[in-house]
Amino acid sequence: MANERDCRQELSRWFGAAVTADVEVMKECLQICSNYNLSGETLFFQWEAFSYNNVASTPSAGKSRSIQGLTLEGAKSLRAHVARETAKANEKKNANTRARGGALALNAARTRLGGTPHRSAHSQSITPRHDQIAPPVACFGVKFTGPSAEENIKRTYRYMFEKISTRSEVLDDRIDEFSELIREEYGIEELGDPSSVTEDVVTIVGRLCLDPDADAVASSSKLSPTTLVLEASRMGGSGERVPLKFEPDFGIRGSQDVSSGKSLFPGEILALRGRNGGGGWFSVNEILPIPLVSPSPEVSTRPLSVSLASGPYTTEQNLDFAPFLSIIEDAKSSRPSVLIILGPFIDASHASVKSSKLPMAPLALFQQCFLNPILSLIQHNPGTLVLLVPHVRDLLNSHVVFPQGVGEGDFGQLPTSVKVLPNPCLFSLNGIRFGVSTVDVLYHLKNQQYTQRPQQLPIDASNSVVPPAQQDVMANLCRHVLEQRSFYPIFPVPVELSLDINLDVSHSDQLKLSGPAPDVLVLPSILRQFSKNVEGTLVINPSVFAKSRVVARLHIPAGAGSEGKICDSTKVDLTRLS
Repeated sequence: MANERDCRQELSRWFGAAVTADVEVMKECLQICSNYNLSGETLFFQWEAFSYNNVASTPSAGKSRSIQGLTLEGAKSLRAHVARETAKANEKKNANTRARGGALALNAARTRLGGTPHRSAHSQSITPRHDQIAPPVACFGVKFTGPSAEENIKRTYRYMFEKISTRSEVLDDRIDEFSELIREEYGIEELGDPSSVTEDVVTIVGRLCLDPDADAVASSSKLSPTTLVLEASRMGGSGERVPLKFEPDFGIRGSQDVSSGKSLFPGEILALRGRNGGGGWFSVNEILPIPLVSPSPEVSTRPLSVSLASGPYTTEQNLDFAPFLSIIEDAKSSRPSVLIILGPFIDASHASVKSSKLPMAPLALFQQCFLNPILSLIQHNPGTLVLLVPHVRDLLNSHVVFPQGVGEGDFGQLPTSVKVLPNPCLFSLNGIRFGVSTVDVLYHLKNQQYTQRPQQLPIDASNSVVPPAQQDVMANLCRHVLEQRSFYPIFPVPVELSLDINLDVSHSDQLKLSGPAPDVLVLPSILRQFSKNVEGTLVINPSVFAKSRVVARLHIPAGAGSEGKICDSTKVDLTRLS
């Protein structure tokens, strides 16, 4: 709820003289708003419904209904009504939390057996007992700042309710944001329209797309020289799509060597210089790089050690999650300040899950194989903070789209030193900014990228052709994420990979890498594990633990960032556990 002055103004706006003329009524309304965290607008709507539904129950009301004016007696009755409704909502929420694990187990058994199953011994208890949960403890030496309660509520949006108009506005706004960024960075007074015929060289900004009408699309869904089109925003070019053709000797602003070319992917926002000569395409002679955002100039005040691993944590042959225990044993011995565990935990694509052969209810399985080992770690190392980040394939999480929120009670009852974060998320540890996503954006980018190279390679002083430079492919993929300022810059999602992400375009603003660039960016992938310094950001891929058995360990000393970037002082060990 807002402060009392704002609430008083809102109540006056909605209730009018009923509250402004009676101090006691205003006082009662303020008290209701404060006790039940309601806005003046919400309280007014509650009064409308309460008044309308209750006036007909009076003997004099007959069959007519109307909305009554608010009086002191009515406000007191409204307070009792709000209290009852709140109690009912809380009771229902608790009942749903208790029943979730059992309901999932019953549904799985019903699917497997074709009937209503009996309640097995494994599904009797799905919530950790209070004596199994570590008491609330402070995580010594670690200051954690994560998403606020308001942001978490915003993340648990209703999905499958997208409107085409909302999707188009979100995509359009992204182009306009980058257009303004390019205009300010390069001092351009006015950007051009790629669909307008002109003899002058102009700068345009748009989204790279695959031409649906190209002949090559029938045999391949990848970008190629004949399928490149640029989509302008409605403001910058009436939303038109224009084919692109790169000049044989095109250049890249600020780059001395263009022999390695430019990596492109669908959905990438590009800034290009060239002209539309009337041939039905835009001829590109120069690419303007998107300016990168530097990490914040924070200085680590305390030493920090972080261990992190990414799921799945078991093989396709079983659901015993034995590999996960090695992470816990390693954390007990190395005693990190923070342990970051990335999903999926119970993978919905696992063969046993798809065939409905779970040994117990999903929540009970999570408690036995994940939560109990984590609790033993906390009892052994009371100062360790454990952060869990789910995956869209997590069986427990009720929010199965990306960007992904966390439903209340999805992971059962957790101690205060274990936190479940949305996916993706930005948070800080001792002032060091972390960015984490569990979607395999690196593999998706590698799968979709196409490299446009100049046909005429540059000539050196001895008149010999300069061969294409060797690129660091992984660093280039990470640079795409930072340059595009998004945890998932690809659009549309490749059809063959769509089940791994379930992208909700309408909420793409929650994928933004807003503010300064992260000091540490964690992007788990099925690709080989690595850690790289990319434009001042330390990017880590711990790979899939069930296959690699790799845990990434970060050691950040006190004072890191005082001389240069934090990543320059950070030591990263990619340790393979036995």
